[in-house]
Parts: sequence; C-alpha cells; structure tokens
Amino acid sequence: QPVQATLQPPETVPGFTTVIGEIHESPGDFEGQTVEIIGYFRGWDLLGEAGEGPPVTRSDGVIKDNSGAIYVTGMQPEGLDPASKEQVETVVRLSARIAKQGEAVYLEALSVQVLPDY
Repeated sequence: QPVQATLQPPETVPGFTTVIGEIHESPGDFEGQTVEIIGYFRGWDLLGEAGEGPPVTRSDGVIKDNSGAIYVTGMQPEGLDPASKEQVETVVRLSARIAKQGEAVYLEALSVQVLPDY
C-alpha cells in the first residue's frame, strides 16, 4: 500500500505571528480590531486547515501563522493563485480587521504583501 506524501510545514516558523490562535480563543475580545499577521498564504484553504467553509464569499482565502489558520476576505496577493498547491508555502504579511458573521470569525484584508525573501 503506497504511502501518500503530505505537505507538513514545521510547527513553528521563526518570525511568524501567533495572533490567529488568540483570535480563535476569544473572538469577541478582538472584533473590530486591526491586526498584522505574518504567515503562509493557503489559497482557498487548499490544506483544509480553516475548518468550516468560507464565511463571506467562495473566493475567501486562508492565512496560517504559528497558532492556526483563518479565512480572509478581500485578500488576493498579486501574482499568487489561490488554487495552486505549489504556492501554499508563500509567506505573506497581512494587515486586516477582525470580523464576525454569526459564529464565524474571519479577517477583512486591508493590505497584503508577499515576503519573497522569507
């Protein structure tokens, strides 16, 4: 029986934030605040890390830092394909506002920048 290879990034990456885990732990404390996150661009949740489906539109993307993954609406980094598994290791810096829709917590992108030298 063949073993299927899976992409397993290290548990923690130096310089990555731990903001996403804090947001998930107490979303009400953060709603409306602006945060900066450094983490992996995960496209359309290509690795299935964000849990539920996209909260706002089908084109919502996912970012993953050292503490978890979360959906982002309005994030489309220039030159990145949200359907490409080859790009899930791309590091981005995201500035975003924390929002809730029902029980779903997500980020509204204000700016996103690819960090090519990471």
